[in-house]
Amino acid sequence: MLKNFSDRSQREVEEAAELDGLSAWGILLKVVLPMSKSSVGVAGLMAFLFSWNEFMFALSLTSTKSAQTLTVRIAGYVTSFQTFWGSTCQRQGSCL
Repeated sequence: MLKNFSDRSQREVEEAAELDGLSAWGILLKVVLPMSKSSVGVAGLMAFLFSWNEFMFALSLTSTKSAQTLTVRIAGYVTSFQTFWGSTCQRQGSCL
């Protein structure tokens, strides 16, 4: 999705910024990123929705512990009364 936006971006705008004296980082930070805010936002939203849908799909179709995915198992350690941080961190491999 972001590749299509970058293919469509106007090279003339970048060349004009270069002629104005901006460095490569300046062009990226002051020209390209502000123009691509909406595309980056949509790509982030789509990534979140795809991962959420995958979680709900795995949660609804797995009934045994051996068939559950890692995200469903980690979510199983969170209850309404407490969170089992030791088991959660062990399952993830590290804890922040």
